[in-house]
Amino acid sequence: MAHALVISVCVITAAVLAELGMSVKETLVLLGGASGVGATALLAVVTGGGSGGRLSRLLRAYLSSGN
Repeated sequence: MAHALVISVCVITAAVLAELGMSVKETLVLLGGASGVGATALLAVVTGGGSGGRLSRLLRAYLSSGN
């Protein structure tokens, strides 16, 4: 549910900024960011989040490597 709220806020923000005079290109970048957040949240839900799996092991390895 939280990812739906993030996407909604990004879309609403993009709509408001477009009305305030922001260019269409910048507005589309915001919508692309919202789509990226939604895709990441969906991937986390489908793969089980941080409970296990290759993606979470890869993320843990990267974060623990000191980068």
